[in-house]
Amino acid sequence: MQVDRGCFLCRVDSKLFLAENDYFYSVLDEYPVSPGHVLIVPKIHIASLRELPPFQGVAMIEITQKTLSKLSVRTLRGFYLKKAASSKDEKSKGLCETALNVLSRHTDLGDFNLGINDGPDAGQTIPHLHIHVMPRFAGDGGTGVGGVRHIFPASGNYKL
Repeated sequence: MQVDRGCFLCRVDSKLFLAENDYFYSVLDEYPVSPGHVLIVPKIHIASLRELPPFQGVAMIEITQKTLSKLSVRTLRGFYLKKAASSKDEKSKGLCETALNVLSRHTDLGDFNLGINDGPDAGQTIPHLHIHVMPRFAGDGGTGVGGVRHIFPASGNYKL
């Protein structure tokens, strides 16, 4: 298995995995954009989706589905309570506390966005392929129409 010892995502402790298969693992993000923000990560060091062997695409979708089936408000509350108490920095602690606040108003997880920042110009900050799974909640402040299309605000409102 190819790993890059300098890569954070190559060194994630398997005890933190939510789910895994032969090619991928999933882990809750310590800096959540939304409660339940998960990363789906190849076990080998691959920088870009372009480098992913095509047969592993099925495994990537399978691990995403498996991860979604494991997420619950109860599981997430436990994770964020623990992380808020033991955070490495104030930003992570604040984001975990915000996630707890949102979760206090919900009994289940509903919809979600998937996203890949593939390359520096697309916002990729860790040069290891990963998919962001971001649960969405009614009234979470995000747009309900067009979702990720609003990367370019003037182009996002295609229904107008």
